[in-house]
Amino acid sequence: MDEHNNVYYGARELGDSGTVMRSVIQNRIHQLSGQYTQWFSDVNGDVYVKKDVYTVTPLYRCGMLIARLDTPYLRSLLGVDLLAERTGNSVLLTAQGDPVLISGSMSYDQALEFYRKHLEDTGTYSDIIQMDGTNYYLQADELQFSWKMMHVIPLEHMLAITMKVSKMNLLICAVIFAFSIPLLFLFSHSLTKGVKRLYKTMNEVSKGRFDIVLRPQSKDEIGMLTQHFGWLVGELKNVTEERINRAMEKQQAEYEMLEVKYRSLQAQVSPHFICNILTTINVMNEMGKTEKVTDLSVLAGRYLRSNLKAVDEKIIVLEKEIEHVEAYLEIYRAVYGDYVKLEKEIPQEVLPLAVPNMILQPLVENALMHGGIHHGEVCRLTLQAEISDEWLFLRLGDNGNGIEPSLLAELNHATPDVSFDKKLKGFGLKGVIQRLRFLYGSNHHFEITSSGSGTQIVIQLPAQPYPSDDTLPNGLPSPHAAAGTP
Repeated sequence: MDEHNNVYYGARELGDSGTVMRSVIQNRIHQLSGQYTQWFSDVNGDVYVKKDVYTVTPLYRCGMLIARLDTPYLRSLLGVDLLAERTGNSVLLTAQGDPVLISGSMSYDQALEFYRKHLEDTGTYSDIIQMDGTNYYLQADELQFSWKMMHVIPLEHMLAITMKVSKMNLLICAVIFAFSIPLLFLFSHSLTKGVKRLYKTMNEVSKGRFDIVLRPQSKDEIGMLTQHFGWLVGELKNVTEERINRAMEKQQAEYEMLEVKYRSLQAQVSPHFICNILTTINVMNEMGKTEKVTDLSVLAGRYLRSNLKAVDEKIIVLEKEIEHVEAYLEIYRAVYGDYVKLEKEIPQEVLPLAVPNMILQPLVENALMHGGIHHGEVCRLTLQAEISDEWLFLRLGDNGNGIEPSLLAELNHATPDVSFDKKLKGFGLKGVIQRLRFLYGSNHHFEITSSGSGTQIVIQLPAQPYPSDDTLPNGLPSPHAAAGTP
């Protein structure tokens, strides 16, 4: 276009028409002066650039050169369409603030308004703004020659993108998690299978099972640990069996020694008691009391035969033990006088239960010998038996003077090999305590309570029926059973 507004048109292709360009120039003719270089666009979004043309001599403006650019190529080169597709609206602004390229739904006037309100006096800028009741995220980046690239993103659209990305990330995590769970389970199972198997074996070994054969199923650290533990179990089994055998042998020897003492004391009964029986028989014979001599002789013979027969019996029924006590008291009354009274509370259901032989008679004899009953006084003995919670309770009491507190404490806390007071040496209390603790171990209770008005002994044993074999309560065979004697 020359200085007289004559338009000269040139095109890259022959079919290109200059009508559109001529119309754009005529509509903007009044805006195309005053600037040497000017960029602008038409309503169709095509981009134009205007350059003033000057003569060299003399120097004056002789017209202008207006060129329409290849807008699609320019948009592709700058990536405006791609930015708009991702962010909403993108605008390329000149240094004077004129929108040149607009992508998205934003109009030329809206872009110009955004620029004038927020970017006219600034360079790089980002903020959340509100326009026409809508919130936008505005970001502007300054380019070369003070040009700007403005991105206007509706906040709702921006959050939607964020949510979309979050959902996508969540979906990816869910897929990864879904695939990792079975893999993790398989890995964990293979890793912990050996540990669980080893732990289970350890629990069995802790319960005393040393016959478990443990073979490693892998060559890793768990397999090595399993192999070493299997070796340890084997060694522990050998050591335990050896110690058990030694303990059984020692326990058997101790019981045999105790049994020898017991038989010796049981066979002796009480020499003083036997002498008194013979003296009484002699006195009655001299007095001509032939019938009483006969009765006493029969009672003494029956008692002594029963005493000798019981030497080979370790465990008897309670009924038989009570009969033995009654036989002893019957002879005692015949020899020393009828001042001893026995009161019994024995229910029928306890009579068939198993008790150690000669467990009550020594206690009765001890009460009569050391109870402190003066001549002429009535000696009252009480014998009770009951079952409670699978336990058999035997209670023997007297109305004597009782036991000294120091001696009573010694008796209640005595060990099987304790040395008792001289008054209690022999078969009495010591023999009963020793036999109970050997036969029942900790599975029994023996207690003596005493006051100035009498003494009571409580024996607590497992309520067990009479055994069909000759096995002792502690699991050991009796000496004569082990030797094969009847």
